[in-house]
Amino acid sequence: MLIAELPMTHLPGEDILFCIDIDLEEVVAADQAAATNDSEAATLRSEVERLEGLLAAEKASHEEEMRRGAQLGDQLQTVYQEKAALEEEIETLKGSATAEGKGVEEGCDSVAARARTPKD
Repeated sequence: MLIAELPMTHLPGEDILFCIDIDLEEVVAADQAAATNDSEAATLRSEVERLEGLLAAEKASHEEEMRRGAQLGDQLQTVYQEKAALEEEIETLKGSATAEGKGVEEGCDSVAARARTPKD
């Protein structure tokens, strides 16, 4: 145990001596506790930085997935539009084929009718 006397001026011209009882073991223990707290704080800061890095990576991954999803949505919309255009073209071709088929039938009917009619 260390005892120190510290002079302090209380009133002008009066010196008062205070005795402070300092236990070195308590000081050492307090220093160790402070060092431990500093170490724990550093560990926690490192953990926070690691978690912030993971969070940033996850956020970037999520944003990339959202962009990719939007691109796939655009591609899907384009495919639907192309499908609709092709279906419309198919219907147009079917209509043309039907009209041509009727024209061929009518042409065949008229040729057959002419073939049956005797020529003068």
